[in-house]
Amino acid sequence: MRAALALLRDQAEAFHGRAMIVGKGPSFRELDALEARRDRFVVGLNETSLHTPCHAAFIIDEDILERQVDRLANCNLVAVLVPRAPHRPRKVGNLVLYLPIEPENSAPLWQTKLAGRIFRFNLGTAAASGPLGEVVPGYNFSAPTLAHLLAVAGFTDIQLAGVDGGTRYAQDFQALEYKKLKSVQDSFDVQFDDLRKVRERFAVRFSSVRCPEAFVLIGAEDEQCLATEVLKWSIESSTFMSVRFVTPGQRSRDLYADGRAGTPFSFHRLFLPQLADHRGRGVYFDSDMLVVRDIYELFNWDLGPNLLMSCQPTPGRAAQYSVFLVDNQRASWSPDVLLDDYRSGRLSYNQIIRDFDFAHPKSDALPMGWNSMEHFELGRTSNIHFTDMATQPWLSTFNCHADLWCQALIDAARARASVREALAKSSAMGWIRPSLVWQVEHDHSNPWTIPPKLRRLDRDWLPPHELARNTGTPRRLKLFKWRLAAQIRRLLQSRTYRLARVLKNGLRKTIQP
Repeated sequence: MRAALALLRDQAEAFHGRAMIVGKGPSFRELDALEARRDRFVVGLNETSLHTPCHAAFIIDEDILERQVDRLANCNLVAVLVPRAPHRPRKVGNLVLYLPIEPENSAPLWQTKLAGRIFRFNLGTAAASGPLGEVVPGYNFSAPTLAHLLAVAGFTDIQLAGVDGGTRYAQDFQALEYKKLKSVQDSFDVQFDDLRKVRERFAVRFSSVRCPEAFVLIGAEDEQCLATEVLKWSIESSTFMSVRFVTPGQRSRDLYADGRAGTPFSFHRLFLPQLADHRGRGVYFDSDMLVVRDIYELFNWDLGPNLLMSCQPTPGRAAQYSVFLVDNQRASWSPDVLLDDYRSGRLSYNQIIRDFDFAHPKSDALPMGWNSMEHFELGRTSNIHFTDMATQPWLSTFNCHADLWCQALIDAARARASVREALAKSSAMGWIRPSLVWQVEHDHSNPWTIPPKLRRLDRDWLPPHELARNTGTPRRLKLFKWRLAAQIRRLLQSRTYRLARVLKNGLRKTIQP
């Protein structure tokens, strides 16, 4: 048997470590395989190699080899990558499980017809053969399995096309719907976790054909350095994709000093395409957020004709651009011109920040879960937005989802020196509630159960934005207003209050004539 790893190592050297994996997902339609083949080693998963020019096909299941052997034999492929013991389908109840079968003494027809192009590798689902080299783990789907094999062979830059998550195929593969997700998995999202394992082990750079480069800008001021670092950690620890963070520095802060901006970073979001040198795609986040889902889903979203997309609003909240996805290459606006127009009165604050009048065409088709304001639902929320300042977890213990953010802080502080430094600085400057440091030191995520002495410290503390307001107001009155606002916000966020609103609205509809 000829080893796939030996072939792939030669190809990794020839293509300078650059490869492309092609799957059946919707972004397959956006692939220019002929262009990609010029500087990447292109490998098609299963039947995709029959629909677009590829250098190699990667096939684990023997029924595909049997069914498509004639077409594979006529394709201009360098290799067909096959495990030492291919999988065969077995029906168990309503499930179809693909299990490894040891090769028989006589060569099957597909092996005879594809002689000279079959290259084998060790897959962890069956006993290994020493000459074939390192064993590749049996991941849930083919994409991470192939990515692992490519990484072992020395590929360091892997781009994905048609590897999109969700449940849909591209139109080219509608005839294959009979097979899709008939096993124990109910979504292709599972492969993102496996791809993250590959990235963590081999430091592979992953990108998407829709998003060859991914940039993130986080709007924040100095007092929010801890929230910013935790948000960065939540983004990077939840994704397999390579992300670059950009920052506009002190630009446009003079407008806040003059009272003409809601925050010092209000206008920062305008600079995202420019800071990315108009390459790839960009995503903007406010700093008071926590990402709990792979951001690849967001960067790889189908923009269609749109230049920019924001999120559907949370019920009861106004639509806003605190999260948006933008095509940096097509974003032609000049942030400096927009700011000049604002200063001169030609554009209003609402036109720029609330309506994004300068960006066309645009849509609010991104799922609400990517800007879920003070709401968390397991499996549906992708990004929690702690938008109510009175209950932000680093300022107050009154947020009903404070334990989620605090646990993220604990995990992030354990993993990153930058988070520990931000925590120490924020504590020294008085930018966070006093009890937060104790929670991290004692691995205590639930702020509702901290010791009484720490609660007393919190009761005597004011956040920086409150200290900056109403300088003539006595401190005791400020403390009273701050605590009252936090408790009211906590009540408004409670499930009991939300249920009461639902019942009230239901009764109103019932008694209306």
